[in-house]
Amino acid sequence: MRILLLNQYYPPDLAPTGSVLHDLARDLQTRGHEIHVVCSRASYDSERLYSSEELIDDIHIHRISTLEFSKRHILSRFGSYASYFARTWSIMRKLPRPQCVVSLTTPPYIGLLGSYVSRRWNISHVSWVMDLYPDILQAHGLLNSKSIIYDALKRISSYFLNHSDLIVTLGPWMASRVDKYLTPGRHSTWIPLWATQDMAPWATGLRNSIREANRWGPEELVIMYSGNMGLGHTFDDILWAAQKIGRSGVRWVFSGGGRRHDEIKKFASSHPELPIDLLPYARPVQLREHLSAADLHLVTLHQSWQGLMVPSKIHAIFALGKPVLYVGGSENEIASWIREAKAGWVVNQGDREELLKAIDESRDPSTRRQKGESAARFAKAHFSQQTNCNRISQSLEKLL
Repeated sequence: MRILLLNQYYPPDLAPTGSVLHDLARDLQTRGHEIHVVCSRASYDSERLYSSEELIDDIHIHRISTLEFSKRHILSRFGSYASYFARTWSIMRKLPRPQCVVSLTTPPYIGLLGSYVSRRWNISHVSWVMDLYPDILQAHGLLNSKSIIYDALKRISSYFLNHSDLIVTLGPWMASRVDKYLTPGRHSTWIPLWATQDMAPWATGLRNSIREANRWGPEELVIMYSGNMGLGHTFDDILWAAQKIGRSGVRWVFSGGGRRHDEIKKFASSHPELPIDLLPYARPVQLREHLSAADLHLVTLHQSWQGLMVPSKIHAIFALGKPVLYVGGSENEIASWIREAKAGWVVNQGDREELLKAIDESRDPSTRRQKGESAARFAKAHFSQQTNCNRISQSLEKLL
C-alpha cells in the first residue's frame, strides 16, 4: 500500500509533530508499505532549509519551498499556510497516486486538502488531530465564538473531519471535543503519543554532563520546563512562585522557545537575583540527558486549552521516570495521567498556595523517586512507541 503523509515539519527538524510522524512512517515502512511525506523545507524555527528531496529510512521525503513570514502575527502565519497549501497540492499531483492520505493539523486545515484529494482520487483519508481549530483561536481570544469567521472555520473543520475515514486524537478529552464536530453516530478514536525507545531512566549516580556544565548543585532542586512555550501554556503562577521562593534552594530552568518565551526572558532580566536559567531547545542527541538533568519537570496547560492539545513531552518525562509538577486546568489528559499514575503534583491554575505546597513536598528526594518510578511504570504500560504506532498502523490497514 502506498501512503502519503502530510505535515508541515519532518525530521531532521525538531518539531514534535514531525518526530512522531516519522516514528509512524518507519513502522508502516517496516510493515511493507511505500511511504511518501510532503513537508516544508523550512525548519520550525525558520533558521535553516532542508533538501527538497531525501530518502530517510527508506521513506520518500518531498520538501516544498513556502513563503515564510514571522510567526508572531496571525496574518503572517496564514500567509505562510496558504503558500504551503498551494505548493503541497502542486507536488502531490506529481507523485505516484497513494491508496491513503494521512493529514496532521500543522498547518491548520491541511486536513481539508487531504479530504479533497481523497474524494477526487477515491482513496482513504485519515485525520490525525494534534491541535483542534478553530477552538484554539477562540481559547486564545483571537476569535469570538459568535463571530462569522469562527462559524466559517468551524464548518470547515466539521467538513473535513466528517469526510475522514478515520480520526485519531491524542486522548479522551480531545476525542470528546472532536466528536462535537461529527455527525450523530460518528466517533473519533484516541491513541496516546509515545516516548521514543531510547527514553529510559538515567542510572542513579551516573554522571550528567548537562547538569555539570550548567553548575546545578547536587543539593539544588532543579525544576525544568523544556519545550515549546506557546500560547496554550501558562506561566504566571510559576513566575510568581519563583519570586516568592527566591534563593532558597530551587533553580528554575526554561529550555526552548515559543510565543511566551519573551515573557519569561523579560521576567528573568528584571529579577537577576533569582536562580533562573534560560536555555535553547535541546538537541535530539542530548534530549535524554537533558531531561534527566532535572529533578522535577514542569508542565502547564491553560485551562481554556483543555482538550485542544496534549503536550508531547509528558510521554518522555514519564518514560524517564521523572516526577511532574503540572499547573493548569484539571480536566485534561495531562492532569488525569499524573493523578492515575501518582506521578507528581496537579495544581489548579491560580491556586498559588497549593503550588508552594507542592514545591515544598517535591524537595524530598524519596518522594520524587517514588513518583518517578510510578511515572515510568505508567509509561511502559501506556506510552509504548511500538504498541501505539502498531495500533495506528493496524487501523490504517483495516481501511483497505
